[in-house]
Amino acid sequence: MKKLNSYKQFYLIFLSSLLCIEASAQTSNNVFQYSVLPALQSGNFEGDFSINELSKHGNFGLGTLNHVDGELVAVDGIFYRISEKGEVNVLPGNSRTPYAVVTFFEPDTSRKIAGSFSYTELHSLLDTLIPGSNSAFAIRIEGTFSHMKTRSIPPQQKPYKKLEEVLKSQPIFEFEKIKGTMVGYRFPPYVKGVNQPGYHFHFITEDRKSGGHVLDLKIADINAEYARQNNLQISFPQNKDFMEIDFSELD
Repeated sequence: MKKLNSYKQFYLIFLSSLLCIEASAQTSNNVFQYSVLPALQSGNFEGDFSINELSKHGNFGLGTLNHVDGELVAVDGIFYRISEKGEVNVLPGNSRTPYAVVTFFEPDTSRKIAGSFSYTELHSLLDTLIPGSNSAFAIRIEGTFSHMKTRSIPPQQKPYKKLEEVLKSQPIFEFEKIKGTMVGYRFPPYVKGVNQPGYHFHFITEDRKSGGHVLDLKIADINAEYARQNNLQISFPQNKDFMEIDFSELD
């Protein structure tokens, strides 16, 4: 009888641990990242992680799709693809990504920003507003932009080039007096080799018809929301191509 009770106790503890794992996956303001940025930079453009799986870890974020087929933007729980033509479609759950960063976004601070600022100037302004240069932050910027310049990468075929080469032929989109949402992160310097230090934003228009990776902008009237991220969880690809990357050759 004691042995049976011990089995029952073990089962209850095991079940409780599973529930805790599931609950932790839903915790707000914890970053989940699939793969590492140097893998993408090296030309590792095929992943084994689906949008359905990604949505279990966040409702807000950015990344790309397999074959770097456009820019990925997740906002308000919907995952969008912005194509090389600047067109937007909602991603089916079986779409796969080689690299993405998401969180369950719950802002702890909101600020109105008006005036004429370039993208670099916005970074500097945010640095003065957001506390803790050694903390990661998820950032949502929404409103009207007097100018917005974005890009989206066309799909690639094997043998894949390095991302730096692919970006030399990236399509560019420019918008004037456009309403929309910027989705992004600021990561501290020590994440180099895992993610991109500093700011990284993707943009989607208010009508959800266009957008892309943000290259430059001018502010008109926006609201910035941000939240400190408490943890970073990384899921490494299990495919052969990732396993064979020689990371020692990367900068």
